[in-house]
Formats: sequence, C-alpha cells, structure tokens
Amino acid sequence: MGIPKFENLQFKARVLDPARLARKLDMAPLPVTRVMGEVKAKGQINGSLLTPKLDVSSELAGASLGLKGELSFLPGADIMNGDISLKHDDFVALMRRFGIFDRPGSSLGAIDLKAKVEVSSKTVFLENIRATLGKLNIGGEANINVMGPRPLIKASINTGAVVMDNFLSAPQRAVREKLQAVQKTPRSKSKSRLSVTRDRFSKDVIDLSGLDSVDADVTLKSPV
Repeated sequence: MGIPKFENLQFKARVLDPARLARKLDMAPLPVTRVMGEVKAKGQINGSLLTPKLDVSSELAGASLGLKGELSFLPGADIMNGDISLKHDDFVALMRRFGIFDRPGSSLGAIDLKAKVEVSSKTVFLENIRATLGKLNIGGEANINVMGPRPLIKASINTGAVVMDNFLSAPQRAVREKLQAVQKTPRSKSKSRLSVTRDRFSKDVIDLSGLDSVDADVTLKSPV
C-alpha cells in the first residue's frame, strides 16, 4: 500500500476564539491568541501525506497572511519551507492590537511584507525579506532560535532613510501649538522655549517589560 496523496484538497476554517481553541486542545494559549480575534483561513493541499504542499491565505487582526510551501513529517527534515506574506492597511493599528505603539508621531502607512521561510524544530529562518512600510523600503534576514528559555532573535535589516520622529509618541495638540507660537518669538525668551520643549515629551514611564520575553541581536543599516 502506497503513501496516501492529496489532490487539490480544498479547505476552509474559521476560529472565533483562538485562545479557547488552544485550551480545548490542552495547549497553553499564547498571549497573542487572546488579542488576535477571529481567524479565517482557506487553502489547498496537494502531494504526499508525508510532504504535503500548501497554498493558504488567512485573515487575523485585520491583516492578510499568505503561506505557500511544503510541509514535512519526515524525521530529520525541516518542518516547512516556503514563502510567506503579510499585508495590512494600517501598520500602527495592527501593532496597537498586540499592545505595541501607543501614539506614534504620524501614521506609518500600510505594511506589505514577503519573505522565504524555513521552519525546523529549533529555528525559524526568514531570508530575502522584502517589505514596504509606507514609503520605507525594508530588506534583510532573521533567525529565531526557540530552543532556549527565551526565543533568541538574530537579524540583519537594511532600510531606507528612517525618520525616527514618526515612531515616537506624538506631542499633545495644545503643546504643539504652543511650541509653534514660541518658535516665532525672539531668541531672548529662551526659558519659554526650553519649557515648551520639555513639555513636548511624555512623562509617562515607557513599559519595556515585553523585552523580557525575548533575547535579540539586531543589526540595522540605514542611510544617514
């Protein structure tokens, strides 16, 4: 008897509560499953039962995800090799859904990402990353090792010119208007300028506790 094969097997799936599904499967739900909301997926499967080829598209948290590649259930082989894609009309809204970014200085625009992915029992390797974030072009590669007590991310990223102001918290409207007014006053009123400059930045404590969950070694190259 030969190994069973799939031939153009179509499927659709809809999960209203991923965290609840994880609990029903006796799996500890990851924190991200509690905020992603409803998940929809559809796709097609072809090939051997041991090395099926997938072509899947899904929607979660307002984003469109795509996966096209080959799975392997053979011992010693990579779990998956393929191409992934991610699209969302508002990158800030997507990140805020997962508790990242409060009030960036401006809209960063849409995210459109494509990459090659290799998944093994120990690592997730992304190469040939090609992405646009608004008008910013991004490329590079990343390796995520999941074998330690915390994931270890090693990445090398190249970008176009980055305007850091866009990623910082936006000043309050009243403070911004006050600053613009003070900038028009004579230089002799430097104390007033200094006061307003200080007021531009939030005094709220920045919560970086999320960084405790991962280790990272990231190289970023961007033109000055």
